[in-house]
Amino acid sequence: EDGYKSPPSREIYSVLATVSGPSISAWGVTPLAAHMFIFYFGVMSFLPPPVAVSSYVAAGLAKANMWKTSLLALRAAGAAFVLPFVWCYREELLLSGDPLSIAALALSVLLALRIYAAASGRMSVAFRLGHLRLAAGAGPSRLH
Repeated sequence: EDGYKSPPSREIYSVLATVSGPSISAWGVTPLAAHMFIFYFGVMSFLPPPVAVSSYVAAGLAKANMWKTSLLALRAAGAAFVLPFVWCYREELLLSGDPLSIAALALSVLLALRIYAAASGRMSVAFRLGHLRLAAGAGPSRLH
């Protein structure tokens, strides 16, 4: 059988849910958030080193250095590794709760992602400065 084989998500989830599920639930995380956390990080394990299967493939296709490719992929997806922690503490991100709190959290997360993009240099200078000024004013107001 030739061609692309997707990551074995079902198997990864089964192992991780069995091994780490009880300890995550012991932290007081709801079952929905705990299982999404486990599944998400199981799938994302293909991105960062030492597994880095996606980086191996991308580096091979681009004829590039695997470690540089892996570290660039990790830097580009840095915000993606924060989101599961957000939904463990604020389950509204999993669309659980009243619509107003879901909308407020979604806007806060979108603002945080824009600020992350500005701070990591993925925007033009003028756009980045505007977002960083916005972060300086709006950031402390979201702490609670």
